[in-house]
Amino acid sequence: MQFTIRKNPRSRRVSIRIDQNCNILVTAPKRMPNFLIDRFVKQKDEWIKQTINKMNQKRNMFDSVKNIMIFGNNYNKQIVSSIEHPIGVSINNESLLINSVSKKHDNSSAQQQINKFLKKTSKKYILPRTDELAKKMNVSFKRISIKEQKSRWGSCSSQQNLNFNWRLVHHVPKIIDYVIIHELSHIVHLDHSKHFWEHVKKYDPEFRQHRGYLKRTLINLG
Repeated sequence: MQFTIRKNPRSRRVSIRIDQNCNILVTAPKRMPNFLIDRFVKQKDEWIKQTINKMNQKRNMFDSVKNIMIFGNNYNKQIVSSIEHPIGVSINNESLLINSVSKKHDNSSAQQQINKFLKKTSKKYILPRTDELAKKMNVSFKRISIKEQKSRWGSCSSQQNLNFNWRLVHHVPKIIDYVIIHELSHIVHLDHSKHFWEHVKKYDPEFRQHRGYLKRTLINLG
């Protein structure tokens, strides 16, 4: 197993770090002999293999997903290094470009940039649209948050605080609107009673189709 040793006079113990390219970097005290460092690395052999395997799985997953949906439109994901396009993530025709001034790219940082872009894009739509629909429905809420929710597209607390999953950005606007209407309706009806669904239908006559679509995406809507 190949690894790079860095002797640091400030280090009091041996530590191992695996970078984004799966290179093994070992930091050790300046006076520690190499045979002790080798012994330490061998003891961590199983952990190193597992960590590298997980990193490769994430990389393969990123590489396998060539397209990404934004508001129902399909974009081809491309990592580039160009002065002709804005730095960071941007949309150019049918492509989602991840552009950096650095020639060094790694899939982990690229995915982080994409997620940051999607969160920002989601917020730009959901925040003003929620205000607009709330006025239309004659309801008010106290606070709204955009975050990642593992089991819900949105939620409404008894204190009338709203939460929306930023991954809604993948869906067409009418699907996002349904989720917003759904949660705003909970301000009037906290349960899922007949009156609640009647209230939802008043502002989204196609709510059954939209609700069914979201259920097929394997994330439960609460």
